[in-house]
Amino acid sequence: MNAAIETRDLCYTYEDGTVALDHISLKAQKGKITGILGANGAGNSTLFVNMNGVLNTSSGQVLLDRAEVRR
Repeated sequence: MNAAIETRDLCYTYEDGTVALDHISLKAQKGKITGILGANGAGNSTLFVNMNGVLNTSSGQVLLDRAEVRR
């Protein structure tokens, strides 16, 4: 089954040097419910704004139906 959205080795560091995402890889399958859980400050929101192209990743890829998401 193909992933609806996928991250490959996703990294993001804020301008102040804070590492928010460190080599995150995940696949969310079509037709399945996927939950992203974590405490406040764990990087949940940063992950989502990187996944939808609002922020540019430091490195890695975000793919939507196998096409790379770019800002």
